[in-house]
Order: sequence, then structure tokens, then C-alpha cells
Amino acid sequence: MVGFLTVCLSSRNIIKYTFTVFTSTFNRAASMHRVYESLQSQTFRDFEWLIVDDGSEDDTADLVRKWIKEADFPIEYIKQNHAGKHIAWNLALQKAKGYFFTIADSDGAFVPNALEKLLEVWKGIPEEDRQGYRGISCRCTTDDGAVVGSTEIPAPWLDASEADAKYVHKLKYEMWGMSRTEVFKQYPNPNIAGMRFYPESIIWDKMGEKYLTRYINDPLRILYSDQSNATTVKNVNNRYKENYYLWRHILNDLKKYAFNEPLMFAKAAIGIMRDGLLSERRYVQILRDVKFLSCRALVFWGSPIAWVLAKKAKTK
Repeated sequence: MVGFLTVCLSSRNIIKYTFTVFTSTFNRAASMHRVYESLQSQTFRDFEWLIVDDGSEDDTADLVRKWIKEADFPIEYIKQNHAGKHIAWNLALQKAKGYFFTIADSDGAFVPNALEKLLEVWKGIPEEDRQGYRGISCRCTTDDGAVVGSTEIPAPWLDASEADAKYVHKLKYEMWGMSRTEVFKQYPNPNIAGMRFYPESIIWDKMGEKYLTRYINDPLRILYSDQSNATTVKNVNNRYKENYYLWRHILNDLKKYAFNEPLMFAKAAIGIMRDGLLSERRYVQILRDVKFLSCRALVFWGSPIAWVLAKKAKTK
């Protein structure tokens, strides 16, 4: 551990901990205890818990103040006006003092050896190669013990970009893990007026254009059956503005995976027109937002379907 901390302290940023565990929360006083209890039980103790409260109106502040007094690990609590998880994420990265950055949703949990295992796998990457890696991703389990996803990661691990993992190796299920904080800081979320959410997959895919991730089969995070209450879940079908950026990302940045995922591209082509119209963009503007002529043609041919879907959505 001494050698690892020496590397941390020699980086450009001031590093005090191995991990920053970041939680964005909005009116989650009833479920945040899962994160707190998970951190209390961790076998690896060199971490801070950084909580960014996205304008909660419940008892979150009182609850966190109680935990700050009783916890044997550092907790920093910051409250911002309600702006969305993506803005809380940006703020947390400015404040983080951990070499690794781990996102812990405010209604989730993780197993007692989660941080220890993630660090152990990281140390298995040759030191001279680590600058080419974002971090480690693991699998999740449900609260009744079932491992999420049916595709096995090749033993003992898979080294791949985020997009390759999803579209070539078909790892299309909820994952969790940690990333180097300095890598995260290179990819801030955009602050777009009127948006309370920015699709996280865009950020992960962007990181993957430059950095590898080591994927492991170990299920270290626990997903609960009440996930409809999660911070990232409202009515996704009503996120027209937000979804527009996701469809644009697929068509503009993931074109090389079109043959791996033809249905995804067809959905994106229809989706960008549908959600563009619903978010009051002009038809020509939507087409211009698509970089490649082949993808633009796909959007054009899918326009009649998109028009019908947009009209149906407006009448609901």
C-alpha cells in the first residue's frame, strides 16, 4: 500500500485517499442508509464519502449530519440547487481527494470487500500499462442474490473499451466499479439549460475512446427491487431533450458498431427525429446534427415513423 500511495501523492492533484465514493442524492433520506451501511462494512478503509445533495427537501441534511458525527471515515456534504445528477457529478470531481472515483447511487449498496477487490484487480494491471486504463468494472447482483446479466466475461478478465464491451462482447447489463479521478476530470458533463439529466453512457463511451477498462465477473454491487426509485430513473419516455443527445451520440460517435447493433442504429435514427421534434427542434436542424450522410439518410427514411410517434406522444 505504501508504494501505491506514493504514486498517488506524486500526481498533479492533491490526493488524500485511495477512493472518493461519490453519492448524488435528491430526496433519498429513506434509502441512503444502504450506502452508509455499505461503507461502514468495507474491509478497505482508505476512502472518503462525498455527498452532493441536489436540492433535497426531505431530512437528508439532518441524517448526514448525524452520520458525520458517528462515522469513523470522512464524510463531506455539499448542497446545491436542484440542477441534476450530472451537475452534482461535475461538482464532486472538483472536490474529490481520492485517486479513484466511485459512484454510489443514493439507493444502492455494495458488498463488504468491494473496494478491496477493485483495488486488488487494479494492482494486477502492470504498473507501466496503467496510464492506458480508466479503471475496473464489475458485475451486479440483485437483492435476492441473482447475478445480473447472462453474458460471462472471459476469465479472469476482459480488457476493452466501453463501446467494445457493450457492442462487440455484448456486456449489456448494469455494471459498477471505479475509475481514476484524473481520467474522470477530462470528461465533464455539459451544463445544458433546462436539462436535469445527461445520459451517462455518453461519458463512459467517450472515456473508452482513449482508455481501456478491465472488466471482471465478480458481482460487487447490489441492485434493489425498488430501483424505480433510483436517482437516474423517472419516466425515461418523457426525457425528449435528454434522449436526443443519446441518439445523436450513437449515430455520430458509434457508427463503426452499426453492423454489430443494426437495431440500435435504427432505433437511434427514429429516436433522434422523434425526440428532436418533441423538444421543438426544426426538421432541418435535426438532420444537420447527424454528421455522416449514411446515418442522415437513415434518419430521413425513418422520419415518417418518427412523425407518427411524436404525434402520439403529444396526444398523451
